[in-house]
Parts: sequence; C-alpha cells; structure tokens
Amino acid sequence: MTDAYRPTVVSEDDWRQRNAELVELEKAHMRAGDELAARRRLQPMHIIDKDYRFTDVETGEQRSLRELFDGRPQLVLYHFIFGPGWGAGCDGCSMMVDNWGHRAHLNARGVTRVAVSRAPADELRAYRDRMGWDIAWYSSFESDFNFDFGRSARDGGSHNFDRGEDFGLSVFYDDGAAIYRSYFTDQRGLERFGTNFSFLDVAPYGRQETWEASPAGVPQSASYQWWRRHDEYDAVEKPGRCH
Repeated sequence: MTDAYRPTVVSEDDWRQRNAELVELEKAHMRAGDELAARRRLQPMHIIDKDYRFTDVETGEQRSLRELFDGRPQLVLYHFIFGPGWGAGCDGCSMMVDNWGHRAHLNARGVTRVAVSRAPADELRAYRDRMGWDIAWYSSFESDFNFDFGRSARDGGSHNFDRGEDFGLSVFYDDGAAIYRSYFTDQRGLERFGTNFSFLDVAPYGRQETWEASPAGVPQSASYQWWRRHDEYDAVEKPGRCH
C-alpha cells in the first residue's frame, strides 16, 4: 500500500449522506442501462446463410453454427484471441473467461455461451486444460468464420498490434428456419462481461489505470498491460496485451 495516498475523512453521518447520493447516481446509471438493453432487444437482425464449420475442442468432432446453439434459441459467442501456433491464448481474453460462471444459469434462460478461436482444436484443448476451464470452445481453423466476422486478418493486418487477431462478442438467434446475428460489440464494450472490472471499480484505487481520474497517490499503470494469465502473476513484467 502506497504511503502517498490518503483518503478524505469525514464524519459517519456525512459519509452516509454522500454515499446515498452516489447510490442515487448509480441507480440512474442502471436505469439508463435498462433502456439500452431494451433498445438492444428491439434491434433488427440479419441472416447468416453461410455454412460455417467448427471443431469441438472437447470431442474433436465437426459442428455447424446451428449445432453450437446446443438446442437452445440464443447463442452468445466470444471471439477469443488465439492464433495458430501461439501456444497460449490472449491474456486479456483469458482473464475474461476466468470470470465466466456456471453455464446452467444461462442455459435455464435458453442461452448457450461458447468461445471460438482460430487456433487448431488440439492447441485450444491443451490451453483449456492448463487454465482449468470447463467451457464450450470451438476452433474455426478450417473455416472463414473469423475472417468473415472481422476477427482475423488474412494478411496479418493491423489487428491487435499486428498479430492478426482481435476479440469481440457476437450474439445469434435461431428460430429453426434461419440463424440471425442480433448483436456485436468489441473493445471496451465487453467490460461489463468481466466481473474483475466491476469489483475494481468499487475499490478505493479503482482499476489503477492511467486514464482514470483518481485521488493523488493512487498507483496507476497503462491499460491492457497489468493483467496476466492467472498462473503468471509472479512472472516478470512483459509489455503489451496478448503477450
């Protein structure tokens, strides 16, 4: 804990009043989020008519996009950065998946959640086992899926610091007759799916990133550079993301 940071101290009554004011602002923020969610549900969709094929990391079997739904009408698909031959997945994507809870709660509401990466299935399986995850993960290695959805660049491109891969979240709907894409977001749009950020945002130091407005003395570092795979926090500091 740094010696430079000192909290502003008030009486308990004053603190209670200020905290209540803050909670009212949070409630307004939540109501605005409810309105956004309603607009998201009303957004039109477009049909996915290409026959994409994926390899199931667990079984090694080929799956169609419809089969990824696992019999449910809604599919939330995380575009996980993991290119062929990397040996390990993106550390930021790994932190995100560490936050995923038990799938039964989503399944109960007709939602299937999966991850898709371009690395071959055997590489994904080895990394999944290393991380101790129990997730539905599929390889798009022999498919145009990542390229068509703008998550991989065929020429190496400028995505994600020239490594040719990028992350994101796509949502699909299957009415039995057709598959539709209903929603997509990337970059900071995915923060709400990572509970680490939610917990850090209520802590006195916040996320400790340089873009934040924080009291004097709060330690800060550059965004995207502080996180590690959960078994690497004792390792030597390495710059950049997805390293």
